[in-house]
Amino acid sequence: MDVLSERSSRVVSYAKLHRSSVRRNEGRFLVEGANSVTAALDSGRAVVVLVRADDAERHQDVVAEAASRGVDVLYLSDKAVTKLSEATTPPGIFAVCDLLDADLVEVLAAKPRLLAVAVEAREPGNVGTIIRCADAMGADAVVLLGDSVDPHNGKCVRSSAGSVFHLPIVRERSITDGLNRIRAA
Repeated sequence: MDVLSERSSRVVSYAKLHRSSVRRNEGRFLVEGANSVTAALDSGRAVVVLVRADDAERHQDVVAEAASRGVDVLYLSDKAVTKLSEATTPPGIFAVCDLLDADLVEVLAAKPRLLAVAVEAREPGNVGTIIRCADAMGADAVVLLGDSVDPHNGKCVRSSAGSVFHLPIVRERSITDGLNRIRAA
C-alpha cells in the first residue's frame, strides 16, 4: 500500500481545494468525514477517496464501496491528513468531488413543490444547516441568492451532514433575477 505524504503533489493540490477560486477553476471540492464521503459515493460525485492509512480498517465499508464503484482509493500519512483537514479532530477520510452547482432554470422547469431560498446567507455553518433542514423537510432544491457563501465550503459541507449531495443547490448572484424567476414559475 502506497501512502501519500503531506508533500505529495496530489495532497498539495487537494489541499488547495479549500480555496473557493481553486474549487471553481478545477470544478471540484473536498469533503471529509464518513457521512459526507458515503453520500458523495452514493450520488456519484466522488472522484477519489482518501483515507488515513492507519484508519483503513475502521473505514473498510466506505473503502469497499468506493472500490466497487470504480473510485480510486488513496492512502494518507498522518501529516497528509492534517494538511487536508479543516476539522479540529480529523476524521481521517476524505473525497474529492465534482461541484454541485445546479441551474435555476432547470430546477424550476422540474416544477418543484418546495424550495428553500436563502438571501445573502454568509455563515457557512448556517447554510449547511439550511441545506440539511431543507433535505429533511423534502424540499426539491435549495436556492442561494445574492452574495451567499459557497456551498462547497468545508464548514458548509460538514454542517449539511451529507445533505449537499441529496438535493440540487442553486447559486444565483442576482437577488432580483432569482426572485423574479421563482415568482414566475
